[in-house]
Formats: sequence, structure tokens, C-alpha cells
Amino acid sequence: MGTRRLRGCTSAAVALGVLAAAGCEDPVVKVFDYAASSPIYSTPAITPNAIIFGSENGEVVALNKAGEFMWKYSTRRDVVGAVRVADNVVLFGSTNNTFYALDLGGRDVWKYTTDARIKGDPLVVGKSVVFGSYDKHVYALSILNGHREWMFPDDTPAAAPAEAPPPAPPPGDKGAKPGAAAPAPAAAPPAEEKIIPTEAFSYASPVLVGEDVVLGNLDGYIYAINAHTGKLHWRFKTDGADRKKGVTSTVVETADALVFGANDGQVYALAKDGSSVKWKFKTGDEVNATATVDQQGNIYIGGVDQVFYALDGAGKERWRYQLKGPVMGRGAIIENLVLFAGGAGDNTVYAVDRDTGKLFWSFLTNGKIETDVVAEGNRAYVASEDRRLFCFEFKKTRGK
Repeated sequence: MGTRRLRGCTSAAVALGVLAAAGCEDPVVKVFDYAASSPIYSTPAITPNAIIFGSENGEVVALNKAGEFMWKYSTRRDVVGAVRVADNVVLFGSTNNTFYALDLGGRDVWKYTTDARIKGDPLVVGKSVVFGSYDKHVYALSILNGHREWMFPDDTPAAAPAEAPPPAPPPGDKGAKPGAAAPAPAAAPPAEEKIIPTEAFSYASPVLVGEDVVLGNLDGYIYAINAHTGKLHWRFKTDGADRKKGVTSTVVETADALVFGANDGQVYALAKDGSSVKWKFKTGDEVNATATVDQQGNIYIGGVDQVFYALDGAGKERWRYQLKGPVMGRGAIIENLVLFAGGAGDNTVYAVDRDTGKLFWSFLTNGKIETDVVAEGNRAYVASEDRRLFCFEFKKTRGK
């Protein structure tokens, strides 16, 4: 299905399957690859008992951990965002403008319709699920029943306050008595909250930072919205906002900053309250991908400029890895390795040493890869435009 390249092994030895004879040890094995019915751009959700992902034809598919089919559900339109599972409910959005909740057997629990496509990954916050839509809103729904708890911005027309009728005079009363106090004036309606216009909430997914839901928008701003009330706490304007350069990268919280890529070609690190920029790193093109952060605070992120970058916590470049296509998805860490994948023109999954950027292993698929790489223990999952969901197991992560 694909071709793997192992450090220290000749391509001929790999192609002929004679690793042992060539003195090479295969450090990574393909556990399975599952053939879906259409290309996969949805990052798989990995649960203790299942792997669940969406696909271009609108099917959401559930496999067991051995890669065997369990069930599927059709929305009839692309499912691009990742699936989330919480309280035994499968949660995801579709480009048919609908957000879905299914039970663990793939049966409907509830649906909620927005006014435009849903492409980002949802966020679970307690008993609520939060997601953005191309209709320029962020929604918080109850996982239990799909009831809308809040919407940002809340631009639904407010009902006019009812005017209380004057109290009826007591029986036999011909009117107000001299010296009687005038009725108290009706309370003034509360001042209307200013509605901040936004553009679409697209691929950038919400994340929880303290009490706020934080995510980017195609207007080039980062929004921090109170997770309980849906009220705006703060917003940050990127350098590209005035040039209609949006944010489709998801914010990642580090020990002391909020890190994200932007379509103005920069990686930003903000103070956690959004009040200031701690540092910026300039790349050669848009940064659609989301960063991965290791335990030492190092940051790994790819760009449309076909480069995967390793930065330290202060935004200084440690190393870079050149690809043949853009990096659209998020990387993953397995021990001393960082894994990432190439988009159109590259089509490859890579594992490189986190300290040096030296290639350890790679696997060529037959299509562009725009999903995140997901790690669970020593296993990695990634999906491709070639309709395959791959599972790899790392037997070792260091050379001979």
C-alpha cells in the first residue's frame, strides 16, 4: 500500500523485504490499514474500545482496536472535523450544517442545525460541547439533549419588554385620590450588549484555557469566550487581520503562553490573557497546522512552505525538516520522536528525532495527508486522501 524508508537500510533491502538479511531491524510495523469508501480528512478519535473518524462522502466509521469494521453512519456531506466521544456520546459536525450526537452503536441521539458548514473539531467542556461554524458563530450545546446553552456572538433579536398594565382601581374607586402617589415608572430595559461582527469560525478548533474557550477566526482575530456564559472576555488581532489573513490553526496552551499559527505566515506566542505578544516566528507561507509541545516546552509545527519546524519555548529555531508538500496537520510525540505528515506532493508520514531533526522512519502513502497524526502509547494513527486509515506500532524509537 505504501513504501517505508528505514534509517540505515537500503531502499533495495526494504523493497525486497530482506531486512534481516541486510542486517536491518524493522523498528516500525504496520498493524493495519483500513480502506474507507472515500478520502479521509477527519482526524480519528481513539477511545479504549474504538477508532472513529469521518470521511469525504459523509460517512462516520467506527472500527475496533484491531481495525475491524463495527458500524457507520451517513450524513451525506463531508465530515472534515475530528470526532469527540464524551459521556458515551459520539459528537461531530458536518458540512451539511448539522452537528450530530450518536450513541456508541452509531444511532441518533440528537441533531442541531446551524446556518452554514461545520469543519472544525469540537471541544468537550464538562457536560457541554462547543464548536464553531462558518455561519460566524460559536455554539455551546448540552451533550445530554442538544439544547443550546449559549451562542457567540448572540445576535438573536431580543424580545421587546412587555409593558406592565396599570393596576386596576379598587371596586367603587372613581379615580386617584388627591395626594395619592403616582405609580412608579416602569424599569428601563437593560442596555443592549454590543455585538462584535466576526467572520467564519472554520478549521480552528476551540480549546479550554482557564474559564475561557479560545479559538481563531477567518477575520484574523483570536477570541476568548467565557465557557459558561458565552460572553467575550478578550480578543487579539494578528498582523494579518487587516489583509484578510485568518487563523485556521488551533491554539495550544504551553506553560506560559498560547501558541498558534496564522495565515499571515507567522507562529505566535501570546500571554495567556491575550494582552501581549511574547514572541513571533516568521515562516515562508501560511501556517494552517497546529503546534505540538513536548514536556520540555519545545514546539513543533509545520507550514504551507513545506517545512516542519522545531522551536524552543522562546521561539528560537532548533532545526527544520524539508518536505515536498505542505504540512497541514498536527504532529505527535512518541518517546524521543516527533511524527508528522506531508500534504499534496509529499504524501508521507515521517518520524524524526526530536533533538536533532534526523529522519528515523518514513512511510509513503498514495494521497495527501491533511489529518493530524494521533499517538496512543507506542502506536500512531494517520489517515490519507488515498482512503486509508493507517495504524503503526513503534517497536523501538532509536537506531542500532
